[in-house]
Amino acid sequence: MNLENYLQDLEEQKVVEETELKITNNPVLDLMCEIYEKWHLLGRHILPSSYDLAVKELESLKISAKDVKDFSIVLKKYEKDRYFHVSGVFLSALVNNCEDENVEVHTRHLKEKLSDIGFENVKDLTVIGDCGNWVGEEMIKGKIIVKGNTWGGTGERMLDGEIHVEGKIDNTGRIKGKGKIYCKGQLIADKSFSRY
Repeated sequence: MNLENYLQDLEEQKVVEETELKITNNPVLDLMCEIYEKWHLLGRHILPSSYDLAVKELESLKISAKDVKDFSIVLKKYEKDRYFHVSGVFLSALVNNCEDENVEVHTRHLKEKLSDIGFENVKDLTVIGDCGNWVGEEMIKGKIIVKGNTWGGTGERMLDGEIHVEGKIDNTGRIKGKGKIYCKGQLIADKSFSRY
């Protein structure tokens, strides 16, 4: 199913133009976009401070899994922004601040791969599409399922939880705790594989 078909299936969404998406009647999403734009303009894209700033800005919102999913789709309109790839940090803050335990984000429609999706993850997160570097960096608990590929540093400094990648993994990071990384169902990294 392509992105256009997916959007047509959602009653509250419509395609405004071929390249611009708008979710109607969602004031939480509008606020999330405003906060994202402010966060992105600050340009402090160094972890963990950029993550902490996003968490602080989002803490007053009641965020649902649907809001996070919708935001991941709307991210397309920001793709030409400088340093867009660090938007995975903001997505991670949304996921961890979400009231729901199971969250899904979409990246398949993005040309640029997002880094740090699942930073300090504490939820069960499913990513539909490819990811950039450092998926699950410093992951605390939960599970990340990537229905696509990941670049380098997957699971870097993860403490616990599991990362399952259905596609290819360029390389794994150093696991600090009990975390496990699976590729196509096979365990490929845990503490015993790590340099820590």
